[in-house]
Amino acid sequence: MMSKQKLLLIPMLSSISSLVLLTSCSKIENTKITESISENKPDSENNATREGNTNLNDNKDNKLINPTVQQNQTSLFKIIEPKTIYKEIYDRTFALKFLTKLPGSEGILDNNQGTGWLLDYHKFKNANNKYKLFIATNLHVLSHFSNSLSKELNSKLNYYDSQSDKKVLGVALGKTEKPVNDFNHVPNNKPSVDRAKNNNWNANYYGNTIPTGEHNRWENTSHKTTPTEAISSPKIVFAALDFMKKEAFSKYQDKLNEVVKEFGTRKLQEKNDYEYKHAWEDLNRVSNVPMMVDFGIFEIDVDLDKADETLKQWVKEAIDGVDNYLARLSKTAALPNQNKDVSKYLQTVDYVSAFKTQKHPNNLTKAKDVYIAGYPVDGKVAWWMQNNPSERYEMQDEKQNQSMKFDFSKFDPSKPFPILPHNFPFRRKPTEGFSENNVGEKITTVTPTIFDSYWGRVLAAWYGFQYNVNFSSLYYGASGSLAYNEYGQMIGIYNGVSSNVQFGDLLKNGSIAPFLQSSNIEAGENTIYAYNLIDGTNKTQFGMQKNSFRENLRVIYPNGFEDGSKETKLFDKGY
Repeated sequence: MMSKQKLLLIPMLSSISSLVLLTSCSKIENTKITESISENKPDSENNATREGNTNLNDNKDNKLINPTVQQNQTSLFKIIEPKTIYKEIYDRTFALKFLTKLPGSEGILDNNQGTGWLLDYHKFKNANNKYKLFIATNLHVLSHFSNSLSKELNSKLNYYDSQSDKKVLGVALGKTEKPVNDFNHVPNNKPSVDRAKNNNWNANYYGNTIPTGEHNRWENTSHKTTPTEAISSPKIVFAALDFMKKEAFSKYQDKLNEVVKEFGTRKLQEKNDYEYKHAWEDLNRVSNVPMMVDFGIFEIDVDLDKADETLKQWVKEAIDGVDNYLARLSKTAALPNQNKDVSKYLQTVDYVSAFKTQKHPNNLTKAKDVYIAGYPVDGKVAWWMQNNPSERYEMQDEKQNQSMKFDFSKFDPSKPFPILPHNFPFRRKPTEGFSENNVGEKITTVTPTIFDSYWGRVLAAWYGFQYNVNFSSLYYGASGSLAYNEYGQMIGIYNGVSSNVQFGDLLKNGSIAPFLQSSNIEAGENTIYAYNLIDGTNKTQFGMQKNSFRENLRVIYPNGFEDGSKETKLFDKGY
């Protein structure tokens, strides 16, 4: 019997009535998985889900930047063709699924919904065709990615699962059965679904070989997967939990503890089976609730000499996608919000900081377009799909407006107004993918969402801001997808979708978590301190941050990778 586990994430965004993320897990054998306690609970029943939004326009000292200034700013920068962006995202992106060994004799968990993408890689110097791939996704997609490091490292980085005998065994990378060559916009709902299904854009997978003695392997999972010795067992490299110093929360730690205690007391009283009791027992032991961002990075080694031609092509295209991204940014004379002397791969000023504290002609505060694509799931099958359906652009294309304008030579002056054809494209201001101030956070009111289903731990979400993005309601399974802006820069990771969305409906809202916050920002009486999830090594700027992807590489590989090198594509001079 297989069952599903739903992970319900309550929104921080005031413009979304209900925003959720779901991952689907199937347990091989007869181990029951029950639903999260927060499922189908209204906000009034769960004080840990009350909203804590910040309306930056309410701050009289930070008035909205003149729209004309913003419009003039955008003319400084080169906009990238949408098809180029989607192709690059496609090349870097994989559908993900995992196998996790459960405690005792409970069987193996098949977690088969999620999207990941190649952030960085290392080419081994002692092997011609061997790479270490660093794949990014949501932390909630990695909720059962348990105990992948040594006991010492799990403890040092605070990445342990409270159930010590629970362990992730495998990862499978998926890609469309037939390559995607059409990145044009299509209408919403059925046309988007039909394009994916008629072109066989369903995901096929390759997974690492599961250790001998584990009687459940990839062939027992709910998706066709080819085992291969080309892929190693996966390991966590960075999880955005407990990545800030305790001093960052000291001002509101007592309030945070109260919220957690109230939630835990009520939950343990309501749950008859105490499925997550071990998480609360762990909290009693450690007396610390880490705050988190929905972001994590794991690694695998891939030996292309052991891969078939299909897997080899997938990996090479992902590597080329990263290379093309970096080359394009390097060749671009001016990029918004990015000092290339500081970072060659990422914005150095986020949109909220640009709006609040770092106003500058080169810093934009919104994105006209946000591009997201990944592998939402329908009928237990992951399908490639992209946001921004064609309705998003209707009556906004300048050439179309000009060609379809009403012929005023036919205007009858005896009539009070011209009778326009029913399909006359009224000119209107385009709607942005991400608008100024369309954000949410949990620090002002200290009302975090509480989770107890990740790694057998009690965690609080979220630290920092979440961006509400339009025309981006990719269905469940697309969690973890990469988001670009119209200038082809990575700006965040997709982690939320409107709760009333159906598969193929792409016009509703979603949310992304940004990769950085470049300045300290006041949130009511509290402060949200600056952080950079990829590289927080500049402690002058990110003084309240404990660790990041780059810093964790130094902890996990103090003497370099297995070949002695410390170079990656992002950190070509060494991490």
